[in-house]
Amino acid sequence: ASEKAVLPEPVVEKVIATTSGTEKAYYAILNIRVKNNGAEGVILVQASVSQAGKTNTSEMPVYLKEGESHEIKLTFPLVWKGGEFTSHVETIVP
Repeated sequence: ASEKAVLPEPVVEKVIATTSGTEKAYYAILNIRVKNNGAEGVILVQASVSQAGKTNTSEMPVYLKEGESHEIKLTFPLVWKGGEFTSHVETIVP
């Protein structure tokens, strides 16, 4: 018998970044697909969007069975005509 804990092994499969809104309500929308290659359990999806020297972050817990994929959507405020934005997404086992 092994005494090593069996944990989820989450990976980010895909991130599609889009924008939506108008001048006073402008947003970046990240459509994220994550997959669990390990044991079932809770993973934490952490994402950030940076624009014009400012970074906004968000996270969402997701319960995944072994081999299961799940899509989530996270929305971040942007500055209208504030220049290009960059995004970063990662998964962790809490």
